[in-house]
Amino acid sequence: MKIHFRHAFDCEPEQLWALLANPDFERILEAKSNVRRVETSREVEGEIERSVHECTSLHELPSFATKVLGSRHLVYDQHSSLHRGRGELTWRIVPRVLTDRVDAGGVTRIFREDGRCIREVNGAVDVRVRLVGSKLEAILGRVVETSYANAAEAMRAYLLEHP
Repeated sequence: MKIHFRHAFDCEPEQLWALLANPDFERILEAKSNVRRVETSREVEGEIERSVHECTSLHELPSFATKVLGSRHLVYDQHSSLHRGRGELTWRIVPRVLTDRVDAGGVTRIFREDGRCIREVNGAVDVRVRLVGSKLEAILGRVVETSYANAAEAMRAYLLEHP
């Protein structure tokens, strides 16, 4: 399943990258996106920043997904590589279960377009589980879409309050 999102903001790309790295904003983002993120590692090598976040979706999964995943909530590690010079973040999702049956990842770009700052997310989620794989993909897609939309709303509000 392909995922694609575009959100526009009234700021410079550097401001948006800085906001995404702001620990104070992280708490606001958790409340809005319903995803708890805890950084477990970070390293910087030249222009590239690599990090791993343990993420827990606070959305409750449907009962069939709970049976397959063994949890009421989706828990995964997000591996990210930020290349500030290109304005690009490459990410990969590694679930805590079914690691050999789930591939998820993509690229987030932040750039100027038509006088606005654009955050564009392109990626894919592939779940290879007999009988329920496409249903799990749809659930994951909805969780990701809702989380990104809520995060965009929180980012716009924060930028208005903290120009």
